[in-house]
Amino acid sequence: MSVQDAYCVVLTGDLEPGADASTAWDGASKLLGLEAPAFESDILGRAPLVLEGEGRAAEMESRAARLRQCGVSAVCLKLGAPMVRIRRGGRLLGPVPQPFALRVLREGDAIEPDAAPGAPPSAAPGPQAVPPPPLAVWLSRAGTSYGPYTLGQLRGWLQEGSVSRMDFASTDGTAWVPLGSLLGSPAAPALVARESSDEATIRRIAEYERISAIVWTVIAVVQILTLVAIIAGLWNLYAAWTRFRIVPHIHARNCQVPEAFESITGLVVIGLINLFLGGVVGVVGIVLDFVVRDHVLKNRHLFDQVSDEQLPV
Repeated sequence: MSVQDAYCVVLTGDLEPGADASTAWDGASKLLGLEAPAFESDILGRAPLVLEGEGRAAEMESRAARLRQCGVSAVCLKLGAPMVRIRRGGRLLGPVPQPFALRVLREGDAIEPDAAPGAPPSAAPGPQAVPPPPLAVWLSRAGTSYGPYTLGQLRGWLQEGSVSRMDFASTDGTAWVPLGSLLGSPAAPALVARESSDEATIRRIAEYERISAIVWTVIAVVQILTLVAIIAGLWNLYAAWTRFRIVPHIHARNCQVPEAFESITGLVVIGLINLFLGGVVGVVGIVLDFVVRDHVLKNRHLFDQVSDEQLPV
């Protein structure tokens, strides 16, 4: 079996959720056939590290599962990437595959290449640390993960408008946060403050829709208070409510938004109601609605986020 097709078991050094530390480590040491002192010094003291390697995926996953049953966190990983060690304080941890090392890297850690088997010890006073590789980031869109990418790539794409600060991102493939939150966190360099053109367009459209909702609210209140146009006022109050409801969907770039603005039937109906029952004051709201519709349809490519939540009608 070639290394490219082989898998390994990595002991992460953590416990499974709810596991008792003493029971878990004791069970793991027995499973590995080691006495507790040897397990703590040779295994636990160097975790995360590869316990077993160059096996088939099913075999390695089975062994990792037995460790997890003891309460110890273990994962099955594909080999093929360079093996590295993590310099954490005064300890040298590992070896582990480099992609996994990037996932568990902490502030102050350094990644060092794993010495080749049988290589003579270095004459230097200690291992020469190399700067850690760039932080790896995965993106998620419509339930599909893409990556890994570097922060530099993501900043460039953000400025170009290819990605959004609201896209979900992760450094370990499990915890997903908005990309803007990740780029602005202390663990990553500060993001260039310039907002992407796509985000500015979405924000502008949402603001237009919010203004439309406010205008319809004012028109409805005026019509209801005059009593003469109360029917149109109640209809316009409902129109204002639906517009307030759709603003968050615009901010979220919900893919259903352009479809909701396609038909002009609703605008024609509310226009006729206001023309015959509410006076010409409703024309202001209709004009503003057509402006919002025009902006949405011209920028329909920006609404690329899938959502199960139905838009208000």
